[in-house]
Amino acid sequence: SAIVFNSLIKLIKGEIPEPQELKLHRKDGSVIWVSMIASIVRLKKETLFQVITQDISKIKNAEKILKEQNKELQEVSNLKTEFLSRASHELKTPLAIINGYADLIKLKDKKLNQDQLKMIEGIQKGCVRLEGIIHKLIESSKLETSKIELHTKEEDLSLLIKLCVNEVKSLAKTREIDINLDIANLILTKFNKDQIYEVISNLLSNAIKYSPHNTIINIKSEVNGTSIIISIKDSGIGFTEDEKITIFNKFGKIARESSGFDVFSEG
Repeated sequence: SAIVFNSLIKLIKGEIPEPQELKLHRKDGSVIWVSMIASIVRLKKETLFQVITQDISKIKNAEKILKEQNKELQEVSNLKTEFLSRASHELKTPLAIINGYADLIKLKDKKLNQDQLKMIEGIQKGCVRLEGIIHKLIESSKLETSKIELHTKEEDLSLLIKLCVNEVKSLAKTREIDINLDIANLILTKFNKDQIYEVISNLLSNAIKYSPHNTIINIKSEVNGTSIIISIKDSGIGFTEDEKITIFNKFGKIARESSGFDVFSEG
């Protein structure tokens, strides 16, 4: 065949031909895949052209099945992403109406007592939390379709870390956990403030939630060349090597007796 002839030409020129895959048809109409590699064998009195073939039909069939399964999984993933995106956007309108009516009741009805006002404030706080969840779902669906835009600008990372620490101090106090800050007073770098805020807040919340009482959480900053490393170290039981992989799956969760470790991963 032409493939064998081309391999022979390359060998004559002193080149080493790449292994080739051929699709062959038997007389009964069935298909067989073979891998072919050509070489020159030099004997004492003659030079031979050698072709070694191997039946790779099982490998090709397995590749075909895997490709079809990957296609099906991608289609399911696309449907899930589209559903999350549409559902998130659809939830925003009724949520805005609920929040709007709660505001209207507070403004119009001056006869509300303190208990009723607290109920309305509870509704509004719930709306704010739901808005945050919806925002995360929308950003997650954008990330999966590579539509998310990272807008970065130079900010003080040290100030953001201190803000996050202040917000979780009350939670840490309930578990008698101290937070030790060992960071530079000024860390100017480019980052997306909202997303890094979410990352640091989640890490601190988990560190507090899954650390024993009367322990210390250490936060440290380090400059390594052009990179800035922020480490948050707690006194939890840590992870196995397999668990380190699991936590970076979306909505990854590790079960630990009566507790678990939740991670919402968007990247």
